[in-house]
Amino acid sequence: MITATIGKIFLDAYNKKNGTQYDAKTFFVKVYHPLFFGGNKYLQWVQNSPFVQGLESTDSGEFGVKEILKDENGKTKSFKNKDEIDTYLKSRHADYLDEIIEIKDSNLKQVKVLLKITDRQITRMLDSFIEKVNEKDIPDASIAPGFPASEEDSFATTSGQVTNMNIETTKDDIYLSWIGASLGVGVNGGYLLFSQKDILLDLFEGWELYRKIVDRNETLKGNQVNSWNGQWLVHRYDKRKFDPEQPMAGFNSFEKATDGMSIATQSWTKLFIRIAQHIDKGKLIGYFYGLDPKTKLPITIGFIPINLESIRRPIDLYQKFFGMSNNEGNKAEDLWGTEYGLKESCKTGVIGVKSMQPKGLKQYMMPDKGKDVKIPKYDDKQIINFHTYKIWLLAMLNNEELWTKSIEFAQALQTYVCRGKDNSTKRKNLVDNILTSTSKKAFLSAISEIAQDVESFTRIEENVKIIHMMPADNVPYYLTLIRFHYAGLNNKNNQQTLQFEFN
Repeated sequence: MITATIGKIFLDAYNKKNGTQYDAKTFFVKVYHPLFFGGNKYLQWVQNSPFVQGLESTDSGEFGVKEILKDENGKTKSFKNKDEIDTYLKSRHADYLDEIIEIKDSNLKQVKVLLKITDRQITRMLDSFIEKVNEKDIPDASIAPGFPASEEDSFATTSGQVTNMNIETTKDDIYLSWIGASLGVGVNGGYLLFSQKDILLDLFEGWELYRKIVDRNETLKGNQVNSWNGQWLVHRYDKRKFDPEQPMAGFNSFEKATDGMSIATQSWTKLFIRIAQHIDKGKLIGYFYGLDPKTKLPITIGFIPINLESIRRPIDLYQKFFGMSNNEGNKAEDLWGTEYGLKESCKTGVIGVKSMQPKGLKQYMMPDKGKDVKIPKYDDKQIINFHTYKIWLLAMLNNEELWTKSIEFAQALQTYVCRGKDNSTKRKNLVDNILTSTSKKAFLSAISEIAQDVESFTRIEENVKIIHMMPADNVPYYLTLIRFHYAGLNNKNNQQTLQFEFN
């Protein structure tokens, strides 16, 4: 299974980096298990596994051993009120109250307490797990995350990340599957697994910090290692903010939960942006999986190429034309890729610049059938949105020269309207026809209406040639870019962003 494969890649990289020779079981027992299960809060919860059987969770995510209060005859004891419960608990041995982490007394006829997990209990659960690994001929999801659920043992009947191919598995695969499952990166819309060794080692670096944070913060929920992984990578790969000497400085990815705090889920586009900025490679393969938001059943999307070079393109262009050092740059990052969700983007077969389309642009570019294209009108509240739209369009065109050409064309159209006298309204309407064109044919037809009247046809003619020779798929992007530049020229507060004057 894929989780075991990822676990193997990680373990090989870990041994090489640290000069160790751990096999899968030894690493699991000595390194992985203490990190994930060495306390009253776990970093990951695997349903039906020996590590969770007999345990219950508090509202803050802390785990305890469930015990029902009984009388001297060993029968369930009922109480009249909470004061009676307190008296009973104080009558137990001296250390009993210190062992209690939560009292569940909503039902006075059956009061439960959660007791701290002792070192002896932790060892017992680990021994039970190893015993099951040795006994199982065919591993299932209760001891190997990412493997099929066991129906014969009445576990959940839904499984993801599985195959109907008869693939031989070893005991090592079981231990490796835990490591691989914990390396899954949770984002809005699903989960991802990467085989890039540097990413896997960086995720492990984050695990150690996550354990410290969970132990130090009573209100922070556990069991969120996958969400943590997404937040950690975005933080770790932020070249502007991350300080290796103070790795948690500036990390602020917590949110309020019903009772306490939890790790917020990171945006998938921001994750890809940070990875693209951190890794020089042109492409990366990601394995996508998750839960269907409606049915809650597991879904496996599979292996999808991630074009890092393509993802970097709009970010680099934004830096070049508008800068990223101010607050505007941070706000712009939140807009990338908001038009489509992760699952929808995967349907194209590759994650790249097209997946980065910001929400709201479609109405200005290619509206739904029966609707006219919208001509943008700048206002101060929309400047960052419009900057993001223009940069994405330029990134799709993949030709920086078209930035200058589109501005020159917009300036030519503006000059044509401004130099009109009594017929200025007519000129404005003719230009609107040009600006609302969405195809080569419509554009050429509209431009012919002003060909004889335009004072300087040189730059108009140049753009006509550009659009005529342009691939049909690129025409809507270029025409939309012109629309936004034209709108910017007609907004006094935005004119400083257009540095090219029409002569």
